[in-house]
Amino acid sequence: MSAPRCFPTASTTIGPVDGGGFPQGLGEEDVLADVWNQEPEIRSNTREWMSSFLLMAYAPLSDEELDDYIAFSQTDAGQDLNRLLFGGFDPLFVDISRELGLASSRYMQGADL
Repeated sequence: MSAPRCFPTASTTIGPVDGGGFPQGLGEEDVLADVWNQEPEIRSNTREWMSSFLLMAYAPLSDEELDDYIAFSQTDAGQDLNRLLFGGFDPLFVDISRELGLASSRYMQGADL
């Protein structure tokens, strides 16, 4: 999926649709159907990205540090921390995704001078 095509958010508001970046008549349901049709590719790309990110993020840790981190993540406190971190990032991600979608719609509407 190319980035300008779709930035769905948890509230199912899609920036390019809201910003008028698609032809008349193409609505949110059409965009979401297109995304679902690309689900295997999106899933594969996400796995590849996550693997690369995690490799980079944890590479500086020693085996002992990584074992300690894994052990902590399995405790109630570690799981609470993880939920809080993701709970904080989710609203930010939703806002950023929508703004990127709106920006892409402006780009999609642009014309050569």
